[in-house]
Amino acid sequence: MDLGWLDGNLVKAGLKWGFWPFVGICAVVWQVRSQFTKNRELKKEEHRDKMFLELHGEIDQLVREVSDLCGDANQKVFFLNLNVGWHTNPPEQTGYLPPIDFDPEAFMVLHEKFSSAVIRLILKLESLEIIHRNLFIFRRAFGSASYDLMQAYSALLPLTARFAKNEKGEPISGLEVTRHFHEVLEPKAIAYQDACGLVGNYIFDLGVEMQNFLLGSLFTHKVPVRDPVDPRFKVVKLEPDSYVEQLEAYFDNETPQGHANQRAEQDALAANAERLENE
Repeated sequence: MDLGWLDGNLVKAGLKWGFWPFVGICAVVWQVRSQFTKNRELKKEEHRDKMFLELHGEIDQLVREVSDLCGDANQKVFFLNLNVGWHTNPPEQTGYLPPIDFDPEAFMVLHEKFSSAVIRLILKLESLEIIHRNLFIFRRAFGSASYDLMQAYSALLPLTARFAKNEKGEPISGLEVTRHFHEVLEPKAIAYQDACGLVGNYIFDLGVEMQNFLLGSLFTHKVPVRDPVDPRFKVVKLEPDSYVEQLEAYFDNETPQGHANQRAEQDALAANAERLENE
């Protein structure tokens, strides 16, 4: 509704009808304009809330997918390490020890799904960074956790080949599962579980922040953030800006991915300097 035509005729109306009628006309125009502005702002808020509700649903779907796959992968590696430990160092009072039932191929497929789901979540968050100035910090967090997951998986995977079976269900390698093997396996299994735990922590943080930001205008309650006992486990939050800056510094300087990026940058600078010297 365009109310501009009223403004151009107010003075003419005042001259023609007198002062008090003129004041009355002004009051009516002010009321109409005020109501129009309120309705327009209300429609904008309704549209924004609807859009935010849809975005929350899209992000929540990815979050649930990553969370489920993370739990499945973590559980498989946990029981692998536990069963190998039982077989190589059985408890004093134990009866039947179940066979080590671990399918390396199934684990590869599960990990690939897990890793792909994390990447899809990162890409989704990257496409939505316009909705909040600090949303990028979750991309950094999941990128760092994904790097840890990849490194842990690369170290663990060769050891799982020992449990591959043929079509008859017989072990292919024929190698015994010794105590020494468990000593090699255990730290790599724990590293993989730690990487899964890191993804799980950031998934929880993202869920909290998205509820509070995207649904905060619809509800008065705020979901409390994670409060870890150990300060080494960082909580990812969108506010305040000073805390987000601290998280950036942490991911840049105190994580394996940050260290790898620094080494790559130093190598690139050294190679470029050497090239310039030889020209």
